[in-house]
Amino acid sequence: MPLDVGEKQLTDVPQMILGDDQLDDFAKQMLADITEQSPRKLIAIAGIPGSGKTTLMLKLIDRINAIKPATAAAVSMDAYHLMNVQLDALDLRKVKGSPQTYDVISYMHLLKQLKTQTQRDVFYPVYDRGIHNPIWRGSQVVKPTVKILFTEGQFLLLDQTPWNELVHLVDESWYLKVDPEKIREDLIARHVRGGRTREDAIEYVRRTDDANRDLVLTRMRKPDLVIGLPGR
Repeated sequence: MPLDVGEKQLTDVPQMILGDDQLDDFAKQMLADITEQSPRKLIAIAGIPGSGKTTLMLKLIDRINAIKPATAAAVSMDAYHLMNVQLDALDLRKVKGSPQTYDVISYMHLLKQLKTQTQRDVFYPVYDRGIHNPIWRGSQVVKPTVKILFTEGQFLLLDQTPWNELVHLVDESWYLKVDPEKIREDLIARHVRGGRTREDAIEYVRRTDDANRDLVLTRMRKPDLVIGLPGR
């Protein structure tokens, strides 16, 4: 796939292909860079819709914690969707998932807490894909033992205000690079699992996910690392 406008600046960024058989070595390398005295490291993983950001993040956390328990954890941008009632009031429900449908200020406040308040538990909300809303009653916690903290989301490399302020909050930004055409069917299937009909899922991908993909590809800040996945 030819490079899009934003992807052109990736040519001088370190790049690697990260397959499942390389995850253990990659996790060991990450652990080798920290000590008990090291500050908490915050890593942001960005990418187009359906690229596999969450899957990669959870695999790395599993491998890191298998080597050194309770060292890695994750928070997701998804928990900072605006509530559906708020989206309806703003007439934004039809473009849910686009940048203006997130409470990015509260999300950045959480990241600031996680970087500075490392001696106590920090709670954060979760996104319930059953009711398609963020919830606090199922809130999760980041414990003081966590030294490597991941966060993921489509717009974490966006060069638009206020998203561009994230560069000051994270220690590393990764971009997960995939071929959009290879993941399109997976993206449709994910929406079907979330309760949409196939026809509605195809329309949603066309209307929202494609627009978000183009925004990510054309308004991207330079990441610290580009990761590719075998076959994607």
